[in-house]
Amino acid sequence: MNNGARSLEMGMGQGKAAPLSQSDTMSVRSYHEYEKLPFFGPPDPTRWPLHKKCFFGGLLFPPLWLLGAFLPVRDPSDNWAELFRLRCVAIVMIIFIVVVALVILETAFKNS
Repeated sequence: MNNGARSLEMGMGQGKAAPLSQSDTMSVRSYHEYEKLPFFGPPDPTRWPLHKKCFFGGLLFPPLWLLGAFLPVRDPSDNWAELFRLRCVAIVMIIFIVVVALVILETAFKNS
């Protein structure tokens, strides 16, 4: 029986926590390997890439989302700018789908 099934039998459904064994916890070696993973956040939190400005500016002026979606990222290693570019692309796609659906509904029910 695996540890997951055993922990369910040990009273997890009754409001009691099953004790953790050494195999259930993260070892020191794997923790240090986890700490070496690259950080996905911004290298400098005070810097706002152009795509981040377009994303938040699009809340007040929606055409900025189009600008942010189609402008290329200057530095290909800048994951933070790429993340906000993808967010702009997602919002533009959602708006496009909603507009197309509304146009289809309008033309379908125009004569009724």
